[in-house]
This record gives sequence, structure tokens and C-alpha cells, in this order.
Amino acid sequence: MPTDPNWERGLRNGCTRRAVGASDEVNQNEEDDEQRSQLAASRHEEKIRRKENANIEAMMKILIKRPSTRSSRTGDPPTR
Repeated sequence: MPTDPNWERGLRNGCTRRAVGASDEVNQNEEDDEQRSQLAASRHEEKIRRKENANIEAMMKILIKRPSTRSSRTGDPPTR
């Protein structure tokens, strides 16, 4: 919505420039907040992904160490 020129003329000198500058600052802060929240979300997702991968690796080590598990995967008879 355009600013009413009569209203704008009645303002003190520089008042609209300060208002526009303040508005730009608010918009920039909102963009910064959005970027921070996206970064935090991506960091959280990455943290979860790393934990899941660590759990998978730990389970694979356990499965590889157990002879009965190894033989069932290869089709060979279990060794004791």
C-alpha cells in the first residue's frame, strides 16, 4: 500500500528514512533468525545421522565377531 503523500509531507524531516531503515533492520533480523533455525535443524539432523551410522558400525562389528552369525550369512554350517 503506497504512503499517503499528504501524511508523509506532515512528518518531520528524515522521519520516513528512519522508519524505512528500521523496517529494513527488522526484515534482516527475521532473515537471520530463519537462517539460524535452518542451520540448527541441519546440525541436529547431521548429529542424528552420525549417531545412527555409529550404531550401525557397532552392530556390524558385533555380528562379524560372532561365529554363529557369520556362518548363517554365508550358508556354511556353524563352527564351535
